[in-house]
Amino acid sequence: SAKVSAQTANYLTGNKTGDIYNALLGTGNAGLSSPMQAHNSGFPVSTLQFYYGDTILSLPTSNPTTVTAERTLAGLSGGDAYIQFRNASNAIISSGLTTYFRIGSAPTISGLSVPVGGLLGLSNVYDITGRGYSGASNYSLSGSGSENVGSAAGTIGGTLTEFLIDEDGVWYIAVTPDANYNSVRLNVAFAPGLNLLSLDRELDVTVYSAFYYPAPTGTDCGIPIFTTPGETEGVNLNLGSTTSLLAIDSAVENPQYAIDNDTTTYSRITSGALGIATSVSQTILFNGDGNSSDVVTARLSLPLSALTVGVLSNLTLTAYNDTTQVGTSMSLSDLLSVDLLGLLGDNTPFYVNITPGGQFDRVKISLNNLASIGANILGGGARIYDIKRVTNAPVITAQPTGDTVCAGSPAMFSVTATGDSLSYQWQYFDSPNWINTSTTTSLTINNTPESIDGTKYRVEITGGACPSSQASVTSDEVTLKVNSLPDTPPIHLGP
Repeated sequence: SAKVSAQTANYLTGNKTGDIYNALLGTGNAGLSSPMQAHNSGFPVSTLQFYYGDTILSLPTSNPTTVTAERTLAGLSGGDAYIQFRNASNAIISSGLTTYFRIGSAPTISGLSVPVGGLLGLSNVYDITGRGYSGASNYSLSGSGSENVGSAAGTIGGTLTEFLIDEDGVWYIAVTPDANYNSVRLNVAFAPGLNLLSLDRELDVTVYSAFYYPAPTGTDCGIPIFTTPGETEGVNLNLGSTTSLLAIDSAVENPQYAIDNDTTTYSRITSGALGIATSVSQTILFNGDGNSSDVVTARLSLPLSALTVGVLSNLTLTAYNDTTQVGTSMSLSDLLSVDLLGLLGDNTPFYVNITPGGQFDRVKISLNNLASIGANILGGGARIYDIKRVTNAPVITAQPTGDTVCAGSPAMFSVTATGDSLSYQWQYFDSPNWINTSTTTSLTINNTPESIDGTKYRVEITGGACPSSQASVTSDEVTLKVNSLPDTPPIHLGP
């Protein structure tokens, strides 16, 4: 399972069952593979009743089951399929807690990996959804048998299903019901009304296990635990073409590198979907919920051709609590100063901070209006090196002010800030770079030389409740004015 700080996965180790639904004249290859077993009715006609399993699929394993939906030529046979996991001892899981189905890699259609990030939510392709169930109990194999699946919990619209990737590149399907549940179902289906009359299509999802994390307690460190594989909007596909299914597969490259806790690796949001998509996004999910004072800090870079205010206004950061937007979207043109833009080179990493101002559990980074921006400008893509949610981040409450002194006298700059575990780094500007100097809360220059007249100073303050999840803020720039000493008047003796 995913590596999550201070959390232990609770695996759904109860009974597993599954079945075929929406069957056509014949079911073809639709169904569940070994180690799930088929329970059939007996004499005189042996027909499939349901699939079942007990102690299998309880931990990450090399022996998963494949859940298959199929549509054959002319639509004469096939069907959709589901698998349903029960919690250990059929215990209740609280509303709002997410169950994660470990699927290892992206679903496939007829052996071809599907670019899930782009296709997710397109009703004309496929329909992979989850749903919580309550009152589920152990299956029975007596006679025709019974699955004892219980009743659907909550609402369809209130149940969130997402494709996610962890820091190791392992895929999951996350299902978050909006009511208490003790069992959760994963449906694998082609979308209703899908026209596959000229095609043979098989949709496969490999399932290893299912688990949930208990609700976080105390202060968590805002570690990103999952990312989406990428999302696109404004996509049009021709299902008769394999090429169209794969056309947007490169819209987000190496998404897991944005959450691997390595600031040298990066995911890349590209304009690879240009022409079939209007926007491309990547969403980062955190360990636990952030509150109204928490800050999101992101390390990004852009190609030199994209470092213009016009382009930066189309790259936005937006916080969400599940699917509900929190606060306003902030563009890079809002977050980056003109001075900083002048110092950035081609793909020079920089940090930006946003404060959503409410409870949130994820942040989406989006490239919008791709058609108007142009492929050449964003050909290098936007790189995401690292994202964290920071509790008790530094806030500057009193900015430094400039100082005017005479040469040889001391000069001093000070700043006031709040936050946890604060550290200070004063800098002065020596074109084209900012040079580090004192690390004290205030900066004192003794015997100030006239040669540094006009030098600009600033301070970068870093802090946060957790050493592994901190943010930095940079003060206003201030100027040192050094006046030269007046010439000593000549001394005349005598009349």
